[in-house]
Amino acid sequence: MKIVFKNYSTLNEQESFEILNIRNKDFIRKNMITNEIISLENHTKWINSLKNNLDKKYFAIICENEVMGSCSWVKEKDEFTWGIFFKEEVNPIISSCCAYLFLENCFFYDKIEKLGSLVKKENTIAFSFNKNFGFELYKEDEDYFYLKLEKEDWENNKNSRLIKSIKKYLDKIEYQFS
Repeated sequence: MKIVFKNYSTLNEQESFEILNIRNKDFIRKNMITNEIISLENHTKWINSLKNNLDKKYFAIICENEVMGSCSWVKEKDEFTWGIFFKEEVNPIISSCCAYLFLENCFFYDKIEKLGSLVKKENTIAFSFNKNFGFELYKEDEDYFYLKLEKEDWENNKNSRLIKSIKKYLDKIEYQFS
């Protein structure tokens, strides 16, 4: 199996359209901070704005030549926040392996020391997903959970049962960031 993390700024027209279609699905939109439907024109303009932006990295997750989801990090005021979403039918093993590989890339290639995550309170699946990867709740308000994961905690968490089981599958996966 091959997984490619492809930078949004290098997506072809079809891949870009597929990301937009996934992002505009109801089950994704309802959990986003900005939850309106995004037009193709606005999506294209936004992707073009990413080309020289060093404070944001967005990747399409392509598995066996099919766009399966997206992962990203955004830097605001020296703080990094991650985001990730997948098609509804993606196997949880695949989504977990992708999250693991992306977090590894964030901490060791991009040299990020701490990642945040903002999760809507009604999105219990995302909250659990983040917690399973070692993110810790540090604040909440009426609408959101605020979580963080530091590089050191990520390293220590690699011996957890979940991470160990994910790492077993990585031997069967070829991957690249492009």
